[in-house]
Amino acid sequence: MLVAAVVAVAASLGAQRTPGWLPVLLCVVGGLGVSASFAVDRVSVVLGGTGALPGGSGSPVGRIVLAVGGICLVAALVGMRARQDLDGLVVPLPQRLAGTAELGSDPVTGPFGTSAEVVLDGRRWYAMADRTSEAVLLAARAGERLVVQGRVSEIDGAPQGWVRARHLAGRLSLSSVTPLDPGRPWFAAANWVHELLERGAASMEGQHRALYLGLVVGDDRRQDDLTEFRFRASGLTHLLAVSGQNLAFVLVALSPLLRRLPIRARWMLGVVAISWFVLITRAEPSVLRAGVMAVLALTAAATGRPTPALRVVALTVCLLLVGDPMLVHSVGFRLSVAATSSLVMFSSPLARRLPGPDVLTRPLAVTLAAQLGAVPVMAATFGPASVLTIVANLLAEPAAGLVMTLGMTTGLLSGLVREEVAWVLQSPVRLAVWWIDVVADRVSALGAPPVGLLGWGALTAGAISCVWTFRRSRGAAPGSAIVLLVAPMLVLLRPPSAVGQQIRIDPGAVLRSDCGSWVVELEPGDPHRTLTAARTAEILEQLWIRGVTRVTSVSGAGAASLAPLLHAAVATGPEPAARGSPCGR
Repeated sequence: MLVAAVVAVAASLGAQRTPGWLPVLLCVVGGLGVSASFAVDRVSVVLGGTGALPGGSGSPVGRIVLAVGGICLVAALVGMRARQDLDGLVVPLPQRLAGTAELGSDPVTGPFGTSAEVVLDGRRWYAMADRTSEAVLLAARAGERLVVQGRVSEIDGAPQGWVRARHLAGRLSLSSVTPLDPGRPWFAAANWVHELLERGAASMEGQHRALYLGLVVGDDRRQDDLTEFRFRASGLTHLLAVSGQNLAFVLVALSPLLRRLPIRARWMLGVVAISWFVLITRAEPSVLRAGVMAVLALTAAATGRPTPALRVVALTVCLLLVGDPMLVHSVGFRLSVAATSSLVMFSSPLARRLPGPDVLTRPLAVTLAAQLGAVPVMAATFGPASVLTIVANLLAEPAAGLVMTLGMTTGLLSGLVREEVAWVLQSPVRLAVWWIDVVADRVSALGAPPVGLLGWGALTAGAISCVWTFRRSRGAAPGSAIVLLVAPMLVLLRPPSAVGQQIRIDPGAVLRSDCGSWVVELEPGDPHRTLTAARTAEILEQLWIRGVTRVTSVSGAGAASLAPLLHAAVATGPEPAARGSPCGR
């Protein structure tokens, strides 16, 4: 794990504007260390020794020198690769581009048009199609080829980490889009699977269908703002994005077949299934991490060399960062590595120490261990997280596992049969999706306050103290342990700070952002009580973070459509009054 940490730091430094001599220095130090260790061994052999002279690789000191030298060499390689990738992103941009482009992502419709990532002239672009040309782009899927032309500009207003993680060279404003062909055969096959899943989900209601596709293949394009907010406020956002958990359930579904095959055939079929799933889910960073880990685990089992799980995680991180150092900027990659590392290290100790039957303690230990690693990353990246996230995950995870497992089996079959038969096949899945939606709705409606890094640290310390005291007492948790667990929660619970205030939506802020922003004034005239959000879901989230539990009135252009949404998400009283006004007044 130390090697993986060093490689990650080297990738992060190389992907920033750090001195160019740093990777060279690491390379020199590593080369000297490795050369010195082997040179001492060579002298030992010439002198008739055994290669165990002080400093040789046969001695403890020599092994340390050799390991440090190797780590420095790998870190230098990753650092130089990262700087090479970064330099490729800052090459001067042309004014216009035209040619054959390959879609690098599925198109997404936003407030001002349709966007997608495209690969053109060997570089990756964030393409935007306006209302006149978005129909052709929206009908395409990732991997398809289009003939495009448009104007190039820099990407303003987007987080630099997101731009670098996606390898985006700039923005391409499309003026013309013409379909060409379905692309390479493997992309066409993956898109056919997506179409099967969509046809198989035709019997589900609108938002339940969107949830189903998000749970199975991470397609969250059709989810509305209210659903996005409810899953965020209940701590279930990770279910809407495809992750290593999805791959694990696919392998579980294949396990009856894999167990009946010879070792070599089992390895080959497993690698094919993993590669196929990575392709279907558009090779998201979290799925790449899970895929590489699964291949390494299959290889270790096939060769009869069991490898500790933590070592597999570390080797996976090293391999992925050597291949693409810019993954250090990906939030999905960070969350995946943090949650997996924490799961590997803490799930078993927690399961042994938690009181109660195994059927309850094991799922609880897995959830606690994963959240222990993921919540700090989420809180540092996205802001405070729900204090009820563990409860929500315990309630929703079993149903999510059922949806993920059946999605790639009966879900695909449902796309090949008549709609009446598909309705019967999808009945368990519909029930599971309904339950997940209910959990997100009810937990978000409780109005539990979001908790930041310090709050989660206090809660973790309290929980550890409670479990430790319980184990020491060998019985029911005494009052002192309960106090240690409950006290941080009492400190974190706070009364709503903006109940009944008037919320003003000012559409003039659209002029200040390429994404199109709303400005919400919790107290008019006070800059410290003003928040800016690009989408309605972000408005709901920011109100939730600030403790707003009821909205009495909304004014401004678009207020008529926003008021019911605010009422459904955060209001406890009557629906707020909506007073419209012309845009740009």
